[in-house]
Amino acid sequence: MAAMHPPMATLRLYADTLDPALITSILSVKPDLAAKAGEGLAERADRTRVPAKTGTWYITTRRHVSESDPAKHLFWVLRLVAPKFDALKEAVPSLRASFSLLVHDGGFEAKSLPAGLLADVLSIGDLEIEVPERAMDIVLDSGNAGQYLVP
Repeated sequence: MAAMHPPMATLRLYADTLDPALITSILSVKPDLAAKAGEGLAERADRTRVPAKTGTWYITTRRHVSESDPAKHLFWVLRLVAPKFDALKEAVPSLRASFSLLVHDGGFEAKSLPAGLLADVLSIGDLEIEVPERAMDIVLDSGNAGQYLVP
């Protein structure tokens, strides 16, 4: 049975001194959420804003990728940031990146993602993979990725 909800990947760039407008300028794409440290980021039910702990720039594949293949979602956010990551780090030396992949498919296995894609993502930041149907939530980083990088 096909997944009812398409997969979604996210990219989060963050640093204490991050100016989201600078990130938007370098990447040439508008984020889904962005705020300087201390500014309002996410809206609560009462319409007040949760202050950002650090400067944050965040984008998802929700409106950009219509494919059902999780790898294509992850590739989209990687392709967005990878060619310009050095320029981003030069502009914001303390910049960090994190990726996430949400997959609504109980049969999904992290090892099914291409090893090269995982290696490229992990060369930039950590990756959280969530599969709610299996209560699976794993965070891959350079220390534990070996078990998932199956050629």
